[in-house]
Amino acid sequence: MSSLQRLKARLEEVSGLSFTVEESVANKISFLDVSIDAASGNFTTSVYRKPTDNERCLNGGSECPQRYKDGVVRAYVHRALRHCSSWPLVHQELQRIKQVLVNNDYDLTTIDQQIQSIVNNHINKGSQTTSNEGNVISLYYKSQMTSGYRAEESALKNIIRRNCKPVHPEDRIKISIYYQSPTTTSLIMKNNMANDNCGSDRIYTDYSVTVTGFYCLVTITSGGCRCGLRQTRVVGGADATAGQ
Repeated sequence: MSSLQRLKARLEEVSGLSFTVEESVANKISFLDVSIDAASGNFTTSVYRKPTDNERCLNGGSECPQRYKDGVVRAYVHRALRHCSSWPLVHQELQRIKQVLVNNDYDLTTIDQQIQSIVNNHINKGSQTTSNEGNVISLYYKSQMTSGYRAEESALKNIIRRNCKPVHPEDRIKISIYYQSPTTTSLIMKNNMANDNCGSDRIYTDYSVTVTGFYCLVTITSGGCRCGLRQTRVVGGADATAGQ
């Protein structure tokens, strides 16, 4: 029995738990999304993908804010820079990322621009000096996704910029807008099949009684809707002394 198997047996004995052991194959083993390779005598790491990975992601033609799509590209590139232990492995992973994004309807020119920007920031990150910028005040706003979301975002940001000022001039305000999918009820068309000329779904009826001499007139006033249409008619008259 190997030392690893003895350790596993001892842990199960003292804890009452069951443990699994995964051994390397050809000096390669994966942990989460990192692939570890020791075949050359040194440890190298790269991005690990499951055999069942179908390379699907948020589609480039989806009806959603552009920053969501940009976030997909950034997530892929940052993972490559974080997990790959050498620049040849980074380059290999970036080529695979570009193919995945193109297959999901992303524009190749936009992909290249974002990859170049992220890689440059990664290289220059160590040489940047600490600036005297102030704090970032984060504001969060939850909205519902519509086709006119860009105009709504612009209007909201203009309102905040005109009316909100940080106490300290070096601070800045950052607004983060999150979207939820439209509810099912908002996707159902509501039609009123009744032919209502005034456009109101409720008609008010007022009853009034007018006594003139010995006669009693019952008047019904119908309408009272939002358009102001009113109709008055006399139902009938009766002798107030009848039956006396």
